[in-house]
Amino acid sequence: MSRYLSTLFLTLLFMSAGAAEGYSSERKSFNLYGKFNGIHYLSKNIKQNGSHSGFIRGIQCETILTNQISSFASWAVETPVLYEGKFQNQKDVTLLGFAGLKFGHYGRIDYGHNRGVLDDVGVFTDVMPALGGKSFLTDYYLGRTTNTHVFTYRNIDFFGLVKGLNFALQFQGKESGENIYNTNTIKRYNGNEYGFSTSYEVKEGVTLSAAFTQNKQRIQPKFNTVHRDRIGYAKAYSLGVKYDYHDLYFAAIYSQNNGMIPLGGLCQEEDIFSFNNREKASNIECVLQYQMEGFRPSIGYLQSIIHNGLHRHHKLVKCIVIGTHYTLNKNISAFVDYRIGLMDRNKYSARIAESAYLPDKNNIFALGFTYTF
Repeated sequence: MSRYLSTLFLTLLFMSAGAAEGYSSERKSFNLYGKFNGIHYLSKNIKQNGSHSGFIRGIQCETILTNQISSFASWAVETPVLYEGKFQNQKDVTLLGFAGLKFGHYGRIDYGHNRGVLDDVGVFTDVMPALGGKSFLTDYYLGRTTNTHVFTYRNIDFFGLVKGLNFALQFQGKESGENIYNTNTIKRYNGNEYGFSTSYEVKEGVTLSAAFTQNKQRIQPKFNTVHRDRIGYAKAYSLGVKYDYHDLYFAAIYSQNNGMIPLGGLCQEEDIFSFNNREKASNIECVLQYQMEGFRPSIGYLQSIIHNGLHRHHKLVKCIVIGTHYTLNKNISAFVDYRIGLMDRNKYSARIAESAYLPDKNNIFALGFTYTF
């Protein structure tokens, strides 16, 4: 209860600060921002049905050091806002937390908990009202967000020489202790990981993007077993295209990842070592939207299929997502979203989907509102 009272207090504090637009001077700026997502799911699945609301608040600050150099920092955290008795053990989640330096046309470098480079492509389709986007990303690697602190270098307009050509480099060091991926059956340790992304605006409204990441990992059984430790590589690439001009928006992504799906509930030891580092997931995401006087209708398609030596061509996700946003004013918007499942899962693929936190085959209806400041 105290956590939710503190969240309410911070909301009121940030709203008043947001009305004043933070603090700004000639060489320093300090801004507070926040977003409340009030979301309710209606589904036959008890794990999906109910509140999925959350409150995000953050801080951004920057100090100009010279004409070409400035320092910056960013922090953001999300608090689940759930009714009593549901997921009570859920805690605040740090979304961002990094600091760095900007060097004009030479780019910017930072260190901390940051967006993964795969997300540079994933954001193309992460625009659906509530139930779509990023079916191929995980938080264990350089995906949606990084699971630990990383070095990130970003450059816009290729050192000021090519307008519209951007790229990013990312590096994550070797884990020294137990890795964040830890089930009842195995432990996974990460080695050095690197990632790269690039995007280019071909012409006004048309952008192409690509990203790649690779991580060396070690899989270790937790108990006596005939299986030995294994060394392998988790890797992924993604390709995306976006058209965003006037009132029309279209985006499509194709991605493939090896050894990057969380095993979670897969505790059958004979499956783990045949599954890990051999599984290959191919993913497709598309979304089409049109803006018209406050309304923004949206239709999307998501598909994720896993290919494995022993368990071939199992579908994890295949659905259509239909919904719309309605903007009441610059701060408040409402939305509805309906996910229509197009597949039946067998026992094995259902276990994989559950362990990877993917939606089940049941249809889901979502509605809610968003308040930003």
